[in-house]
Amino acid sequence: MKKWFLPVMAVLTFSAFADDVSLDSSVLSTDGNTPSYIEFSGTYAAGQATSADLIRAIGANLGKEITLKQKDASPLAEGNPKFKYSAARIYGSEKPGADILYLGKSAGVDTIKCLRMIVSGYIREAFGSSAEESDIIAAAVCDWNARNYGNTSYFKSRFDEKILDPFSDLCTDAGLPSDYKEWPNSRIVIPHQAAGSATVSAVSAVAAAAETIFEQEEDPEPALEEEEEIPAAEGPSISAVESPRSLIAGEEADIMREPSAVNEDNGWPWWWIILLIILLLIILLIVLICLFKKRAAKNTGKEVERQVNGTGPEITVYDGSGEETKLLERIKEENPDVDIKLDGSLPFYYRQGMKILMIGKDNNGIDGSEYSEAMVKAYKAHRIASKNGFMTPSAHIIHRRTLKYVWGLQKDLDYKDIPKANDLADIVGDENGFSFARINVIKNAEVGSSYADGEKLIQEQIRILKPDLAIGMKLDWEALDKLGTPKEIDSEGNTKLYDMIDDSGWKYKLINAGIYFSDPKGGDEILYEEIRRLFKKL
Repeated sequence: MKKWFLPVMAVLTFSAFADDVSLDSSVLSTDGNTPSYIEFSGTYAAGQATSADLIRAIGANLGKEITLKQKDASPLAEGNPKFKYSAARIYGSEKPGADILYLGKSAGVDTIKCLRMIVSGYIREAFGSSAEESDIIAAAVCDWNARNYGNTSYFKSRFDEKILDPFSDLCTDAGLPSDYKEWPNSRIVIPHQAAGSATVSAVSAVAAAAETIFEQEEDPEPALEEEEEIPAAEGPSISAVESPRSLIAGEEADIMREPSAVNEDNGWPWWWIILLIILLLIILLIVLICLFKKRAAKNTGKEVERQVNGTGPEITVYDGSGEETKLLERIKEENPDVDIKLDGSLPFYYRQGMKILMIGKDNNGIDGSEYSEAMVKAYKAHRIASKNGFMTPSAHIIHRRTLKYVWGLQKDLDYKDIPKANDLADIVGDENGFSFARINVIKNAEVGSSYADGEKLIQEQIRILKPDLAIGMKLDWEALDKLGTPKEIDSEGNTKLYDMIDDSGWKYKLINAGIYFSDPKGGDEILYEEIRRLFKKL
């Protein structure tokens, strides 16, 4: 591992910028003093496994939120659930600032390897460094914090004193304790460079730190590969959302590990051995069943198969964008004399974990634009056509509500925590941003009974989009009938939740807003919370 990383470090730099903020690696030198960590030494429940990517995602999600809020005076990422893992950014004035990564009272990380992964994920997203750079910097950051744990005067002398303000109501010390039992309610400091300071190369700043770390990993005493020495460091971990525990050297947690409590004199009790054999047979049977189902789905499913980045394992991901295009082109060809406005999904809609479809009645809800790439360009230019001229996404009530509602529901946020529509418009339709779909029941400029306005198009279009949730913008009964057969199952105020069944028997959920999205009555927050309460009942 050491031989692979050190040549890479010799040519990399760790100047990772987020606007005017740059991570300062010059303070991370080890000076030959590598901390000795006390880690969890027990065992975990069998069957609770996770991966390195999921553990890194804890920090990465915080880093993304900090980046999105970086224009705020004091960016804060509370995390989900709040204050289990959180982050704050303090901009320096006369002295450098820092990012603060807070491990809450319920944070379950208990090995330094998993903690470094969380810090690495955060650094990668918050400062824009590569995965390899982030891993090396994260190790140096953790060790530097451990060496300076509780040294308040040190942090005050080097940095703006405001860096000790975030989460000060929850903990008093800064830095990382060496004992994992003291990690909950602790703050990890990620230093910023002073304004105008030079970029520090990896060789002069953290090469020594990384080399010491890798040498320690190769030391036969604490070697991760020796289960009898550190059984917990390679045992299975619980869900990354709940508590990232431990990870084996191959960075994939086993489904289960042997218990550490073994009688060295008498060996394993016979009934333990029998139980272990039975469990292994059950696990083998489950794996075979899963493999059989996966192969059957691959051979018979109608969803589109693609390769992730052109490499790696083949996975099945549904993408109906091609079918959308064919359908709408056919409708235009069959209705040459009708001014039909195309609508449907925005880029990367089919990659969303929660696919949300917004349904309006009239085509003027999208201001005469074809709701696809042209609309994305209008969002990013902050220039949306309206009857009163051009408006920004934050000023345009329909698009403001659409952007904020989709983001809030996908992230499960209170309305007050949703970013501004202008900021969301900058990332909508991006691969690393978010997306949604929007269709209108009436697609031609003149109200009529053309095929383009009939039930056949609308229902076929929705079946292609396969939304997890559809949101109607106060659709009347005439519009609802074109979508299929509605069955009301719940309501909040004037907003109602329906089970929808189209003419082919396909089912989906529809929340029909109690007011038009263009109607300022009731306010953005009231309407959003009505929709969100119904959404939580699904």
